[in-house]
Amino acid sequence: MSADNLDAESQVRDLIEGHAKFLSGASGGTRADFRNGKFSGADLSGADLRQAFASGADFSGANLSDSDLSEAELAGVSFRGADLTRVKLIDSHCRGSDFEGAKLSEADLTGADMRPARISTSFREAGTPTNLANADLQETRITHTNLAGAVMTGVKATRASFDDANLVGVDLSTADLEGAKFKGSDLTGAILRDVNFFGAILVDTDLSRADLRACHLDGADLSGANLDGCIIADGMEDLDPELQVAVFEHFVWIASGGQRGLRAELSGADLSGANIGGADLSAADLTNANLQGAKLGRCSFRFTRFDGADLTGADMSICDMRGVVLSNSALQGANLSQANLSRLAIIDTKTGRLSREWPANLSGAKLISTSLARAVLTGAVMDGTHLEEVDVAGADFSECSMDGLMIIQTKMQNAKVPPMP
Repeated sequence: MSADNLDAESQVRDLIEGHAKFLSGASGGTRADFRNGKFSGADLSGADLRQAFASGADFSGANLSDSDLSEAELAGVSFRGADLTRVKLIDSHCRGSDFEGAKLSEADLTGADMRPARISTSFREAGTPTNLANADLQETRITHTNLAGAVMTGVKATRASFDDANLVGVDLSTADLEGAKFKGSDLTGAILRDVNFFGAILVDTDLSRADLRACHLDGADLSGANLDGCIIADGMEDLDPELQVAVFEHFVWIASGGQRGLRAELSGADLSGANIGGADLSAADLTNANLQGAKLGRCSFRFTRFDGADLTGADMSICDMRGVVLSNSALQGANLSQANLSRLAIIDTKTGRLSREWPANLSGAKLISTSLARAVLTGAVMDGTHLEEVDVAGADFSECSMDGLMIIQTKMQNAKVPPMP
């Protein structure tokens, strides 16, 4: 309870009691009015506050778990860090409210209006978007909810339901949406960079003009999704038209589980200097391709073939390269810092169980003045690999096969390595 409002607890109690009478139609009932009040840290758990007035109120850090705020007026409210576990916000008016860091797991936001604020309040300016950054939305029901323009960066919304929601222009960067449902939702122009959509249901979703760079769509269902004009890589507009088509068709192929689009067959292609950072080119064929100086940071290259490719000076930092094939490739001056070159788990689609693990293959590759700083190469095949003046600080070579590995002026003591024979 805030220090400047010592009787806030009593005030809250009186408001809840009067509101209960209002809802039941009993004499002496008064619709609760929390507008512009300061109730930081207050305990309103389990309260029935349907249709209450609370625009501009400060409920930061408050306990509202199991409360019912359906149809309540909550525009411009601060719920920062509040506990809203299992709260009901059905058809509530939350325009421009601030939910940053709040716990909303198992909450019901069906039909809530969470568009940007129309008017200024004590805590929020007109036009300010609803803020759900870093909120806990696990298993939350957000169907038919209007979240257009909301800030939802870093939310954890695993197994949440966003079916038929308006998510136009929403910023979901780095969100964890594993197993979430978006059937029929509108994500037009949404920012979805680095989002985890593993196993998500995106059936009939509108993703037109959405930013999908570096997002993870493993096991996601995009049947009937509209992908027109979506952004899937940095610098797409600067690519050769044929390459643009190849990269986009490959993305569709990945997103649809091979039902649509085409696998990128780019063997021997000249992609020198190309900027396709953030693209998903998993399982693409880039054997013997020229990728000198290419900008490939944050790309997904799971099981991609780079046999014999020239990657001199290429930026492949923070890439997902599990199971990649880099045998006999040239990696002089390349940046593979923080890349993941560990084993790729192969799951049996019938049993859902691990079938096998496919290691990254760097056999015969030449790494001269290359950066492998903090890269993960667990179980990689490095037979006959050439390491010369390579930065391996913090790299993990655990369980690697290193028969015939050549090490020149490379400080392996700065890395985690398997026991040498």
